[in-house]
Amino acid sequence: MSEYMFGITRVRVSNSVAKKLDAICKAEGGTGFTGPVSFPGNDIRGWFTGPNLGSPFDKDLSNRVQNAIVKANLDRFIWPDLDNAYLKG
Repeated sequence: MSEYMFGITRVRVSNSVAKKLDAICKAEGGTGFTGPVSFPGNDIRGWFTGPNLGSPFDKDLSNRVQNAIVKANLDRFIWPDLDNAYLKG
């Protein structure tokens, strides 16, 4: 089965924040958080993964993880420029 990747961040997170993000993703049914990483010529620093189950399951997983991140007050570490008002809905 392929992986569903979502929640890409261009911010380099600390290892301690990465561990918290990984735990949140796993608690919501995902595979985990990959990061911090660094690829030459690319500014992507991390992302979340989960099983690729197709729509609407993939989007549901993404929403659950994002909402849990906001609830844990970790959103500012990975999406500092994102207005998360829609997530708190």
